[in-house]
Amino acid sequence: AAGTGSAALPTYVFAFGDSNTDTGNSPISDPSDDGDVLQYPFGMTWPGRGAGRRCDGRLVIDWLCLLAFGGSLLPPHLGTGSGGSGPSGQNYAVSGSAALDPRALEEVAGLTSSTPDSLDVQAGWFEAGAVYGIERVGTSLIFFGENGGNDLHFALRDGRPDEFIRERLLPSVIAAMTAQLDRILSVDLGSAPITRVVIQGQFPIGCLPSYVIGRRAERNSAPSDFDDLGCVVSVNAISDLQNQLIQSAIIPAISARHPSVSIVFLDSSAAFRYILAHAPEFGFYNLIDTYCYDATGRTH
Repeated sequence: AAGTGSAALPTYVFAFGDSNTDTGNSPISDPSDDGDVLQYPFGMTWPGRGAGRRCDGRLVIDWLCLLAFGGSLLPPHLGTGSGGSGPSGQNYAVSGSAALDPRALEEVAGLTSSTPDSLDVQAGWFEAGAVYGIERVGTSLIFFGENGGNDLHFALRDGRPDEFIRERLLPSVIAAMTAQLDRILSVDLGSAPITRVVIQGQFPIGCLPSYVIGRRAERNSAPSDFDDLGCVVSVNAISDLQNQLIQSAIIPAISARHPSVSIVFLDSSAAFRYILAHAPEFGFYNLIDTYCYDATGRTH
């Protein structure tokens, strides 16, 4: 953690990121591609129907808001009509978004994003909404959710070498994340200043089924590329490096620019690995292999 923000609960929360944080922007932005998140099996454990989340239940941002506000969840920005905030803030995250804007992603790595609503677009929405949003009194928290993961996924999917991703793509992703977070924190929210930031780290992407299953055929020839949890070591090295750079580059830079803001790093990787290592204690089994199938046979 860094900074000297207040210890009181925030009055407002504003969230940014990708599908790990999106609570309904993607099916509005692109209903033809993302409309399935409004249907079963999404939301099957909560609220019992598709709720715009790429999850069977609540997301991290939902739990944070439940703790902070006791039940008032953040509305998706694109679902609020005029763009004004809900009573507790607003969620700007969009599933599939990249840290790099589409042009930069193409220039840096020759990759195509799955949505135009990248992190810079989300920051722009926030800037515009702050001008005509509701009158706020209190303090605000920025939830800078998981960012940069899709940039890495696009590169891995298209066969970019690990060295290229580490040495060429990741520095650009970190620079974009730093610039957009600085932009967000520079917005004047008047009587509800931003006093705290939560930066969510990258998940251990080498533990995701798509990479584990995709590289399982290599297990016999390269057993050292799989750890005790069954995750792909070489892929996890990329997400681990991103987490290191968030802590060694982004947080110091943002702290220097905004010394009055308290910054907390949310270590998603440690939490994910702990659950994998202790899965039966949480009622989970065979986490890496299992897919969820809907009535049409599609996997999720």
